[in-house]
Amino acid sequence: MVSLFINGVIVNGLVVLDSRIYFTTAQAAACGQIATSGNATNVLIKRCDFVSLVDGAMHIDFDGTACTGVIAECYFSSIDTAGAVTACIDATGCHVFECYVAGEANSFGLIGGGTVYNNS
Repeated sequence: MVSLFINGVIVNGLVVLDSRIYFTTAQAAACGQIATSGNATNVLIKRCDFVSLVDGAMHIDFDGTACTGVIAECYFSSIDTAGAVTACIDATGCHVFECYVAGEANSFGLIGGGTVYNNS
């Protein structure tokens, strides 16, 4: 599998659909798998899987403050040892719908309630 990332400055009309975006080796520091150094407008990121083998992973990192668009139906996973997935998406102004995050190593979440067991 190929490690992939998308990096831009100011982006308009970015569309990423039905993709697997994996960092297959641990990075020295967290960096966005899809990242811009300015605003990302009219964005559509849908039905994508993101995996990063770094603690505190940043999957989508738009540095602008006036971003627009939709991030929907995506799954995010990293190797956070303390389950500290609090900032895996930084896309101020975008709307995020039905996205799920699994962050703690060897654990998983359950939608709809019930009991969740740690696999370790």
